[in-house]
Order: sequence, then structure tokens, then C-alpha cells
Amino acid sequence: MHIKCPHCNHLIQITASKVSSNKLYVFQFPSFLGGADTKLVHSLRLWSKFMDITVVPNFEHQLQQKQWTDYLDNLGISYCSFKELPERLDGQAIAFSNPEYIGGERNIAQKVHQRGLRTIWGNEMFFFFPGELDTIWQGFIDVLVFPSKINHNALMPTYKHSHSYIVENYIDANDFPYKARPDRQFTIGRLSRPDTAKYPVSFPVFYERLRLKNPKYRVMAWSEEIASKYRWYLFGPEWDLLKPEAETQLDFLYSLDAFVYPLGHTFIESWGRSTVEAMLTGCVPVVQSGHNFRYLIDHGKTGFVCDYYEDFRDACQKLQDDKALREEMGKRASMAARVICDPRRHTEIWKRVFDV
Repeated sequence: MHIKCPHCNHLIQITASKVSSNKLYVFQFPSFLGGADTKLVHSLRLWSKFMDITVVPNFEHQLQQKQWTDYLDNLGISYCSFKELPERLDGQAIAFSNPEYIGGERNIAQKVHQRGLRTIWGNEMFFFFPGELDTIWQGFIDVLVFPSKINHNALMPTYKHSHSYIVENYIDANDFPYKARPDRQFTIGRLSRPDTAKYPVSFPVFYERLRLKNPKYRVMAWSEEIASKYRWYLFGPEWDLLKPEAETQLDFLYSLDAFVYPLGHTFIESWGRSTVEAMLTGCVPVVQSGHNFRYLIDHGKTGFVCDYYEDFRDACQKLQDDKALREEMGKRASMAARVICDPRRHTEIWKRVFDV
């Protein structure tokens, strides 16, 4: 395939490197903070069943995080620093939304492509990282992966690349077992990385004007930046504003009866990991339209996809007033999320991506 360089209009040839082994180098490090790193926690578990994996973090000090080196050891996954890699490599390289991999001074993708690896890149955002387009246009990325149609449709026209796959995010459903909610104070909340763009300007007012009866509001993860965004608002005792990882994701989601997830007007959710995690546990999602949620939620059956504020209000009031409905929708949401996260389906798709 040839494309025109946008700077000089010269033709650039893009050819995919041949794969000669199932050796996979992952240029990222797992974490429960950040969507791409959390994605890696579950993806590594899936890939390790059919790929020989070495994890290479951005920074050598990350290899001192015993929680994660133990995790990799238990999966039979190797790990090392970039400087420990040999000059010639055999296999494939992959990273998701990692700016160190795709551009900048390090431009890992270029270096490992030149060392012989077939390079795979996934941008799960709706913007381009510094140096990303040049790295792709110069032919240092062989395969592109996207978590959703909307992410693919937003980025692919600019990439001008012929080798791509849509691969939904994988979540190990065993990490988020279904649990019936007890009779208690009706509790709504949300879970996401501490990104101010994910919160609407009116967020606390948005929750409180749902006109619920003696509700509890729980939010994780709350940061100084988010607190500063809402410094104009006085949060009462009905609010639990939790720092990142103050509770496990599972315990936090078990504490909610409804996952109420309005988003900032400049933010687009490319998939919806925390929403699917909530669904798996039996927490009913109440989310806004215009994102990827319509592919995850059957409106009125496994959750609510809301066009207007009144839709949020009516859905939350209905869930609070009708415990039987809440329980039934929670069960259906969990079952639907298990289909979304079927490991056999995800394994088949990833084997095509890795060409093994």
C-alpha cells in the first residue's frame, strides 16, 4: 500500500512485517488507574493462553511494583526494561494509548519496527498523540486496532492505513461476579479515572436534582483537580468522594444500586469499561446517549440510555421506587455483559490480529 505524505506529497510504502512466531512484546504496564492500563490487566490474561509475552514498561522503576510483577509471574509472562532488549527481535509489538510508544523522543514503535517486530497500535482516544501521525505515515505501524466503531470512524480517515481491526475491550467477567443488592439507602454513583473532562460542569447539581428520596451519592476516583472544578459547591454528608483505589473496583460497584454516568460535553466515551464492569456486578447503568453505550445497553432492558436530563431523572426515580424492576434489570445487565465479554469470541478476534 502507498499513501501520500501530508507534508511533501511523496508516496510512502506501508507493508506489514511478516510474523514468524507467537512472541509478543507489550510496551505498557498494567495498572488499575487509566483505561488503557486497566485494559492490559485483562488482555494479558487472555493473550497469555496463546502468546509468549514479554512486558516492557515505559520506565524501569515500574518493574519495582511487586503487585504487578507478581501478577505477571503468575501468568507466566516475562518482563524487562527496554535497554535489556536485544538489537534484533522476532515477533510482534503492541501498545494502547501510550504516548511513549507512538511518538516523542523515544518513539518506541519506530525503534522496535526497525529491530524486526510487526508493530500494532491502538489509540482509544479521539485525539492524536504528539508524533503519532508521522509515525504511522512513515510506515512504522503495521496494524491498527480500535475498541469500537465510533473510535474507528473518528480516527481512520486521518490515519490512511489499510490494516486495521475493531476489537472490543475484554473484561474477565470472573473479576466482577453478579451480586443481588440488599435493601438499603438507594445509592447511585460513578467510577472512572480522575479526569475532569469526564465530568459535566453541573455534576453535583445533576445528581441532586434527580429528586431522589434520601439517596446516597458515591464517586471514585476523586482528585484535587476534580475537587477544584467543583470548589463552588458545598457537598453534604450524603456524598462519598473517594480517592483513586480507596476501595477495590468490585467493592465500590457492589455499593451502588445504579451506575449514573453523565459525561462532560467535550468528552466522548470510546467504549465504556466501567459501565460494563458495573453491569457485570448487577448494577443498572443509566448513561447518556451519543457515545458507544448504544452498542452495550439494550435501553429499558439492561439499562437506560438517556437523551435528556429528564430521562436520567425518570430512570433513576423508577429504579428507586421499584426494587423488583431494579433486580430484574441488574440480572439482565449482568447476563448481557457476560456475552459482551465472552473470552472465546475475544480470543478468536485477537488471534486474527496477531495472525497466529
